[in-house]
Amino acid sequence: MNRVGAIVFFLLVFIFSCQYKPTHQKQIFRYNELAGITSLDPAFASNLSNIWASQQIFNTLFQLDDHLQIQPMLAHSWQMNDSNTRFVCTLRQDVFFHPNPCFKEARKLIANDVAFSFNRLLHTGNGSWITDYIKKNDDTLHILCPDDSTVVFTLQRSFVPFIQLLAVPITGIVPHEAVAFYGKDFARNPVGTGPFLFKRWVDNEKLVLSKNPHYFERDSLGTALPYLDGIAISFVKDPQTALLGFLTGAFDMLSGMEKPYRETLINDQGQLKSKYAHDFRFHRMPFLNVEYIGFHPDANPQHPLRHPSLRKALHLLLDKQMITRYVRRDVGIPALQGFVPPALQSQPWQSDYEQTNRSAALQLLHDAGFSHPSEVPSFTLFCDPLYADIYTQVVNQWKREGFVVNLEVLDRPTLKSQIAKGRLLCFRASWIADFADANSYLSLFYSPNFSPNGPNYTHFSNTQADLLFESSMAEPHDSIRNLMYQMMHALIEDESPVIPLYYDEVVRFTHRRVIGMKINVMNHLLLKQIHIQP
Repeated sequence: MNRVGAIVFFLLVFIFSCQYKPTHQKQIFRYNELAGITSLDPAFASNLSNIWASQQIFNTLFQLDDHLQIQPMLAHSWQMNDSNTRFVCTLRQDVFFHPNPCFKEARKLIANDVAFSFNRLLHTGNGSWITDYIKKNDDTLHILCPDDSTVVFTLQRSFVPFIQLLAVPITGIVPHEAVAFYGKDFARNPVGTGPFLFKRWVDNEKLVLSKNPHYFERDSLGTALPYLDGIAISFVKDPQTALLGFLTGAFDMLSGMEKPYRETLINDQGQLKSKYAHDFRFHRMPFLNVEYIGFHPDANPQHPLRHPSLRKALHLLLDKQMITRYVRRDVGIPALQGFVPPALQSQPWQSDYEQTNRSAALQLLHDAGFSHPSEVPSFTLFCDPLYADIYTQVVNQWKREGFVVNLEVLDRPTLKSQIAKGRLLCFRASWIADFADANSYLSLFYSPNFSPNGPNYTHFSNTQADLLFESSMAEPHDSIRNLMYQMMHALIEDESPVIPLYYDEVVRFTHRRVIGMKINVMNHLLLKQIHIQP
């Protein structure tokens, strides 16, 4: 065999070995969910643990590919009118809901299911921020179904990224029969069209999903998806115990950067330790999640943190590279380009905080009326237990400069509640993009989104920023819309209601027997093309 022939032969062997091969052994993918799961209703898929589970059971009209481009899912084609206010999508004709006692016979997906699901979001769950874009007729959304395969959305106003919203997990399509049949228990008896169907849920122990034998998607070779026979999700709350389960083979995957994971599995360079390389894979990539410190001056109007100059000084004194390097073991990207992660910036945005600058910080302190950090009245930074090590480092950096600052750790539900109610002057928070557009991040600085009715937790208000945000939604040209985003971002930085700390990364560890694991910037868990080697 000549050299070229040998290369071709080995390439073919490699490609064939990577493809899915059916096996007679049951293939069950097992992972642990530290945070537990509170609902399998897509309308309540507001955190990653709920999203990951519901994504296996339900489908949305569209989905994102690896490059953040929209691809069809339940819909196979779509069009928008010139004013970007009327969106028409045509559904696939080969989609059926999971078999369930709520149906008398096999039930095909139709356009009315889409209208029902979106109208349900109007009154249920966490979807009002999506349904607010759709025109309303009294108490229902203006969604027309001229036939069983056509859905027409009429929008309140022009919104170019609307199609992105139709790929958000909370828009998973549900059948009205199941909602009526199970009532409030639908969250524990989900019925969807997804690659896996609900099997069993034991509180504080395990959730089991099984393969949907009638799923409509196929791989590039025409093989029916999913490959797996099922998914088993455990609810071990202790990270150290979960790590032990992964190391001993009880779990096929670990996710996240919990302290025991990074100290045991990751070296100082942010790579998988060599002693584990033979048995495990380490997956990482940028994640559309920004970790930040927020300021809500209205929580204490007398405190000088109401002055942007003081907030800017605190920002300029933080060494973000040191925090990601030593606390995060180089997993995470220092937030040097502002609040919007670079993955959503058409070109790198300029920021005044690309490096620490002590002299500029001291001048800003002087502008705020203080000759030394020790003169600033004390304040407290609030965080939750999982992030205590990171924010201990933040507080220590400020203390070394002379600020009198404390760290108080609250349990996560209490912290989130206090932030939403506007009771904390300085707090830790993060924002995961709801959809792949900078609009999702800049919405945190739009005045009508004041918490608790929206995600503007700092109650930042700027008339010019609001006008730019509203104008950007109707702008059809990406380059002009991105320029508007940058202009709004500059206004936000000038007042510094937040200090972006780092852009997170998707982090997963898998056993080498797991084949086909893909990660993405939205940190969605896509299991329909996973298989497990015997």
